[in-house]
Amino acid sequence: MGDLEDERISKVLAKFKDHKFQEGKSLGISCNGKNLCMYQLNYFEHKLQVLESFEEGEFLLAERVKFRRYYTQCTTAADPELYAFCTEVQDVSVQTKHASIAMVHGFAQCSDVFFEAAIHFALNGFFVYLIDLEGFGFTGGTRINRLTVEKFHIQVTALLEQVKPDLPCFLFGHSMGGLTVNNYLDCNPDITARLSGVIYSAPYFGAPDGSVDPGVKMASHVLKHAFEEFALSGPLPLHRVCKSKVYMRQQMLGRKAHPLLSLGLASSCFNAQDRLMANATKVNYPYLLVLGEKDLIVNNNSSRAWFTKTQSPQKQIKLMAGAFHELSKEPTNAVLFESCMKFMAERINGTKKTFGEFVGKRDYKAPKAAAAVWRRKKFWIIIYLLVGLLFALWHKQKKLIFIWPQILLLAKRFK
Repeated sequence: MGDLEDERISKVLAKFKDHKFQEGKSLGISCNGKNLCMYQLNYFEHKLQVLESFEEGEFLLAERVKFRRYYTQCTTAADPELYAFCTEVQDVSVQTKHASIAMVHGFAQCSDVFFEAAIHFALNGFFVYLIDLEGFGFTGGTRINRLTVEKFHIQVTALLEQVKPDLPCFLFGHSMGGLTVNNYLDCNPDITARLSGVIYSAPYFGAPDGSVDPGVKMASHVLKHAFEEFALSGPLPLHRVCKSKVYMRQQMLGRKAHPLLSLGLASSCFNAQDRLMANATKVNYPYLLVLGEKDLIVNNNSSRAWFTKTQSPQKQIKLMAGAFHELSKEPTNAVLFESCMKFMAERINGTKKTFGEFVGKRDYKAPKAAAAVWRRKKFWIIIYLLVGLLFALWHKQKKLIFIWPQILLLAKRFK
């Protein structure tokens, strides 16, 4: 952290030294006898986003909300040196906490995105835990390539190892983080039984209609090993990610995350989406699904279809009117925060369920690279793509780069 960032953080903390958080709208529900409410935070107006650049250590906001940012081991058999970057947030004035909420961010961002939500949750008596996924933020690992949804399971495990064992625990996933959480729980049903509930925020359960050509999807599975080092950029309309221009400026100026992905991660997401739909009928845990009405980044119809198929006796769906994709930063983000707290309070009240002691399995092993085999395959794949490029240019159809053999089959059929 540079001197300028240090100075800006110090100014914000000094400004809030004697600040008293004012209660706003009551949620009409209590948790363990405490009424839950929204607070008049005015996050961007008070420039609280500056605190997101705090790197490692602790600080106290308004002598009440304590942030602790630290590294934790995230070792695997494949990489015994891997570490992850975590954040713990709590209100030190609240002696008896209600529950823990562990939050997993999405693509092209890091755990900083949840600072505003964390403050609201902490002020209402929740422990909040955040983590950077591999390839994002300050967590170790590779950038862009050699990332998969399955590898992100390692960080979800490390995140759950941070929560308090004597409290209920909720798992929250946004966008790609929602897809990761879903896939993680599908692979670890024993962990699902420990949780008091799951929250999906604009989950990436499907790509927007028409945005992913079937040929491209097929190509990602075929070419991922040969061309993993190539970086791709998804068709993300930046002005439709979030209505907050302050947040979007942060994203474009920040260096903790990037909008690039590899074929391997794209293929992994497609596989995870197919799996979640196939296994939707097995889902029986309590969950809340929150969608943005005008979200163009994910497919809300896919999320609704999954919601319909699941067998959960306690499931809720909430549509944020007029909202784009980044729900926690939308001008109407209070709808998300309120919905989350009400959902958690309903699951907590009248129960004594706790998460318990947890040491997760980290048995992910990196696939062995068959270098010689893939060198030969890469040669023929390049030839295949060059032929496809010629067909695509001739017929002026981009998708023929991957599916040009269909032209030959049709030509043969009509001979």
